[in-house]
Amino acid sequence: MDWEKIKLGSWSAIGGAALLAVVGFNYGGWVTSGTAAAMAKEIAADAIADRIRPPDIPKEGEPPIPPQAQAAMQQMQMQAQELQAQLQQATEIIRTQKLQIDSAERMQMRDIESKQMLAEMKAQTDIMRDAGKIHSDVLQTDQKVESQESIAQLNAETKITTEQMKIGAKKETRPPLEAFESD
Repeated sequence: MDWEKIKLGSWSAIGGAALLAVVGFNYGGWVTSGTAAAMAKEIAADAIADRIRPPDIPKEGEPPIPPQAQAAMQQMQMQAQELQAQLQQATEIIRTQKLQIDSAERMQMRDIESKQMLAEMKAQTDIMRDAGKIHSDVLQTDQKVESQESIAQLNAETKITTEQMKIGAKKETRPPLEAFESD
């Protein structure tokens, strides 16, 4: 290894770094962290001052605002305040109307639900009434059938009894046994 070349390369690198630092900080806009922090604080302070400064007070180094422009600015501020108040009133009216509409909608839904429940109850009552009527009709029909069967049975029994009575009457028309005993 050639120590002379290494030495020359090292010194060249150090010299190049020093030259780069001098040029960068002086002409390239490089700053240290302390300088950057100070600049940031200054910019922030200027921004805050711009925000809190009333519109009729000019910034440092600016010419004062002419009276006509100040009057126009005040008039615009008053218009903005009036528009803001109108907007708040309109917003309140809309909110109130929305509440009224929502309330009316809920009431209509409850009315519809009530009518639906009543209709269901009426339908159930009608079904129960119809079922009771059908049951009653079935019972009446069963009773009629049973009555007709009972009448038919009674008629049959009456015929049998009548026939038996006729047969019994014929038996009694025979002469009594005493008439044959007189011998």
